[in-house]
Amino acid sequence: MGPNPNGPVDSIVPVLKVTGAQGDLLWKVLQSGRTLRTIYPAPIAAWSFGDDLTIVAFPSETVSEYALNLRTNNPNEPLWVSGYNNSLLGYIPTAQMLREGGHETLGVATWLWGTDLADHVGFFCEEVEQVMMHTAQELIVQLKANSIE
Repeated sequence: MGPNPNGPVDSIVPVLKVTGAQGDLLWKVLQSGRTLRTIYPAPIAAWSFGDDLTIVAFPSETVSEYALNLRTNNPNEPLWVSGYNNSLLGYIPTAQMLREGGHETLGVATWLWGTDLADHVGFFCEEVEQVMMHTAQELIVQLKANSIE
């Protein structure tokens, strides 16, 4: 079977309110009269090649746990999971990473920091993982339901 007949699915990923130094920087953007995006339309796509291979294409620098989790949820499915597809903003962390902190939790790649913050999203909320995983899993299920034997 070829590409997803519906094209990439835009998962709407909510973002988190932030405080501290990063919050101060975002506040400066808001004080300048600009606005910050509150969602990141994350285009996720999937293709199936019969029972031989399913490709899941995540946007941005989706951390490796997404691939590991998809493989765990689909143990009998030959999967190729990739990031950096259709969109790039920086890291897309998991819920656990967001709870623990670290550079992946910033979302926005370092080179984006500065006056262009209004055009980019960062600081995802923990639901980001659920939304991304649910969307990818739904695409896999749809592909298998429409598979031609």
